[in-house]
Amino acid sequence: HFQEVKDFCEERNVALVVVGSEQLLSNGLADALRSAGTAVVGPSKAAAELCTSAEFARSFTQRHGVVMEPIVDQPAPQPAGASASVIAVCDGAGGLALLPAAVQETKQSWSQDQGAVSLGAFAPSPLMNADALAKVEAEILRPIVKGLITEGRPYVGVLQVELVLKPSGPRAVSFRSCISDPAAQAALPLLEGDLLEVFLACAEGTLSGKCFHVRPETSVVAVVMASGGYPGNFKTGFMISGIDRALCVPGAHVFHGSTLREDNVSVPNEEGTKKLRRSASAFGLQRTAAHHFTTCGGRVLTVAAAGRGLNEARERAYVGVRAITFADAWYLPEIAVTATRPFTNTFDDELGERSDSLRPCVKAGHEFTYLDAGVDHAAIEAAVHSFQPLLRRTMVSSTGGTGGNDAVEGECSARTSKFAKSCSVGDLLNDGRTMLISASSTVGTKLHVATLMKRHDTIGIDLVALCANDIAARGARPLFFQQQICTGKLDAHQAMQLAKGASDGCVEASCSLLASDVAELPGVFAEGGSDLTGFAVGAVDPAAMLP
Repeated sequence: HFQEVKDFCEERNVALVVVGSEQLLSNGLADALRSAGTAVVGPSKAAAELCTSAEFARSFTQRHGVVMEPIVDQPAPQPAGASASVIAVCDGAGGLALLPAAVQETKQSWSQDQGAVSLGAFAPSPLMNADALAKVEAEILRPIVKGLITEGRPYVGVLQVELVLKPSGPRAVSFRSCISDPAAQAALPLLEGDLLEVFLACAEGTLSGKCFHVRPETSVVAVVMASGGYPGNFKTGFMISGIDRALCVPGAHVFHGSTLREDNVSVPNEEGTKKLRRSASAFGLQRTAAHHFTTCGGRVLTVAAAGRGLNEARERAYVGVRAITFADAWYLPEIAVTATRPFTNTFDDELGERSDSLRPCVKAGHEFTYLDAGVDHAAIEAAVHSFQPLLRRTMVSSTGGTGGNDAVEGECSARTSKFAKSCSVGDLLNDGRTMLISASSTVGTKLHVATLMKRHDTIGIDLVALCANDIAARGARPLFFQQQICTGKLDAHQAMQLAKGASDGCVEASCSLLASDVAELPGVFAEGGSDLTGFAVGAVDPAAMLP
């Protein structure tokens, strides 16, 4: 049984297997691997019955004093009350580590046959504070873990408990032997520390005393991008673009669900093995989409973003979603919106009305915004925020960096993070021996060529050179530079490359990059059109100024 998997693990000396399929767990994969001596995070077939059999789960919880919420049969049955999930890892010996942040999923129901489909999630849930989590651990998780050990079914692996929140406290609705999508995409970016250490302790039965740590004051919102027609009939094979642009958004991750890489490596989501693709770099320039991808299923991608609170995380997630395109793509437009609005303290009250729309639309009585006009302020702010490391790296080579004895360099020897602090323009002018010179330029035609060639990483260098050379031609040395990107529709990846080029140019010119601003001007440019302008300031001793 599962001989090929066991042979694979033995041949490659696999030290740990984390099983992410409930179907494989219910078929006994964890048992087969453990019998072959491989460490596994995943419950045995007997323990997994808690998650795969509703009848067993109810009889088991009754035997061990855990109250489950009854669900009335109806089209797409749902318990009355707000819902959330908690995630724990159990080691089968009584050790348990609880993720200290509950997850809320946003589900859409179409029919009784299809049930509710999860199309987004966010964490931590504002409905579950530390006291509520402690109550879940003491009254649900601990009795279940102890009961399974007592009945000879020790649970080793991830246990997700789906809850309904009642005035009397949280009640269990169902159990899962792995983290569901997209709850996993909302929960995992919250983690701080090495998840492998927790999983190893889980597999070895030494989890006692270990715990999850989450990033402080951080929230994550995950939005599923689905094929048109899903969960019904839908077409596949459409090219996906914009993943690189989405990854330029600060805190953003793009999780592949049902995609096909150009070399025909499938990443199936529905009932199959999932392949996680997460990437971020200091400047957001790492290209995880070096391959081309096409759609090959219903839930194609999930864009998750972390932020300082749900509002910021939500804005960032939807900026990432709007950066990605494929034919017939759709998503729910209001993931986590209700969680950021005021709500009553009664768990029985729903968190606002569910949107009837499956695509962003303008509703009756809608107050028009810049976004309606095609100006995405959230995307612009996210892009400008992502430029900050590029600006900071130029400050070490900013004004006065050679340590010489002339007036300019002497005044600017103590440099800090901003030009205003590192070199006072007033001080330079007041010494009577310094004159400021400015220059501006544009690279509109070069930018058009770069767009055709899809190469924008050197244009910023050209723009800095044009401005810095004009200043140098007067015998002055450039102090700082600023550029402005104007476009009909922001391409975050292109803007990042332009900012990176300007940063590289400023390092070469030994001047500071003060800003790389972005302006969206819908209707001003043709599709794909943009312009780039630069402005630089330099300083010179009037006696040394060239004509």
